[in-house]
Amino acid sequence: MASKKPNSLGSGKETLALSIRIILSFYLLAQPLTVFGEQILLLSGFKQGFDYTEYDTDGEFLNSEKGFIHGVQGGVYSELSEHWELRIDGQYARGTVEYDGQLQNGTPFVSQTHETVYGFNGRVRYYLFKPKKLWMELGWGADVWYRDIQGRGNINDLYEVYRWRHGLAGIGVKLDDGVNQFEAGARLQANYNSTMVIDLSDLGYGKPKLDLGSRNGYQLDTAYLRKVNNWFGLRAYYQYRTWVWGKSNTELVSGPGSNLLIYEPYSESYMHFFGLGVSYFWD
Repeated sequence: MASKKPNSLGSGKETLALSIRIILSFYLLAQPLTVFGEQILLLSGFKQGFDYTEYDTDGEFLNSEKGFIHGVQGGVYSELSEHWELRIDGQYARGTVEYDGQLQNGTPFVSQTHETVYGFNGRVRYYLFKPKKLWMELGWGADVWYRDIQGRGNINDLYEVYRWRHGLAGIGVKLDDGVNQFEAGARLQANYNSTMVIDLSDLGYGKPKLDLGSRNGYQLDTAYLRKVNNWFGLRAYYQYRTWVWGKSNTELVSGPGSNLLIYEPYSESYMHFFGLGVSYFWD
């Protein structure tokens, strides 16, 4: 029997609605600040290359999840002054990828994993010179990942939820001739308050929570935007994100007839985002 999904996590539709409300809430909060220059509202669809791998303490391969999922992204960019800009983004993605791993006894196990990932971040950018070309920025964000590994035969589903926050610090360049706009940037991503909850309730072990610690990653991105007219534009972008999580703490959980020691092994994540969208401009 498959592991039950925690009711408190909500359905995919509820999660998408929550993500949209978060973006709109930040947009409304930003309105009192949008008094200087151009404001941009963005909406994009994207394809995400998903690549996640776990290793044991000796560096040996344990399992991987690879494939493509699809999502939507929304954002508001607001010029606050001649040099300062506020950027708020949110995104939601879901899909099914291939799972290649093994059981606890070492038996190979191949299946699929249903992935749902969403998050948001806010960034404050400072342009070093006039006209605006080189920039530095600081930001903060939060992410949630629902991982539902599908069972086969007498092997149960395994359902896990990851949550983490991250700080951002980046540099980049922006080129704008009034019609065509090109951006490229690099950011350090410092993850913290990273946790994972595993649902073992069907086996009688509850839903233990593990601490994944604080680890760093980085982001690389580039975007091209073309203004069709004074209020509408088309946008294409690519972003690469990578980070690692170290081995978690070990948790002793009690269940029917025995105790279990559980932990989350070391893992590496490599994510590619390919997006196309539209932009709306106003002053």
